[in-house]
Amino acid sequence: MDSTTFNPLLFPLSTIVDKPVPKAAFYKRAKPQRITALKTFLTDDFDSIRWLYKLHPATLNIACGQQVSEIDVFFCKMKTTDYDVSLLCEIDALIPRHTFYILDGKDRFQLWLQPKSCNAQGVIVPANRVERLTCARIGDTPIALKGHNMDQLYGDLLGTISSLNTQTEAEYYEAAERCQQLKQLETQCAALQKRIRKEKQFPLQVELNQALRQLQAQIAHMKEQVSSNKNNIR
Repeated sequence: MDSTTFNPLLFPLSTIVDKPVPKAAFYKRAKPQRITALKTFLTDDFDSIRWLYKLHPATLNIACGQQVSEIDVFFCKMKTTDYDVSLLCEIDALIPRHTFYILDGKDRFQLWLQPKSCNAQGVIVPANRVERLTCARIGDTPIALKGHNMDQLYGDLLGTISSLNTQTEAEYYEAAERCQQLKQLETQCAALQKRIRKEKQFPLQVELNQALRQLQAQIAHMKEQVSSNKNNIR
């Protein structure tokens, strides 16, 4: 590899593939009734797609994992930043490997990842959730390749791209679930506050305010747990 090799994440040169990927390679795996929608999405929203890195025991000189054997990284030149996340999830779910994406959206870069796990039958299954790390310049991304095997490497990537600072896949899912519970509590809190503002009966206002204080206490406790997780795991 020469000095002009495109290596925005400064990964080892042995991991670089840097080959264009035809868009058809993504949507041809879809069910027939979904091909047109996915083809339109890739045509309208993506300028180009490159298979940029292959993270693999052979390219990194680390051990294979029990859950993860390869991570492919795609560099996507986007035509817009207002893309349909659900469609990108659908396309990513068609790829039978662990993946993440560098999305070049003109005025900003985003690392995009849909967590995937290996089930009991050895099939890689997407989690139907999205983690994104946005930065103004691709060189600002705090991505490093850590771990003695592919499972550890993927777990660390999950923790970094999600900003949850977890180190293993199990830690990530535990922290992500806690964050989801926190969002649900905050939604309940907002709805309860709205109800209190509309309530005219004083006794019911008192009852609702008591419930609100209990809910706010739960939220505060959950936030402490989330903060503690981020500060202590790394």
